[in-house]
Amino acid sequence: MPANLQKDLFQDQEKDTTKLNQTVDAINKKYGTYTISSAQLLNKSKMHDVITPAWKPDGWRRSV
Repeated sequence: MPANLQKDLFQDQEKDTTKLNQTVDAINKKYGTYTISSAQLLNKSKMHDVITPAWKPDGWRRSV
């Protein structure tokens, strides 16, 4: 690219993201799922689709 032209901020972003995703996938395949993951997943519960109420209705008793 000529020195007098400014580089586009988003140029080659998809290519860089593809390389990153391939690297993360390779590490996770070698060392186990979620070895490397997004920070958004850090506080996510490992138990999926489980509903646990924080309250117990009046008169609740253990039946076992």
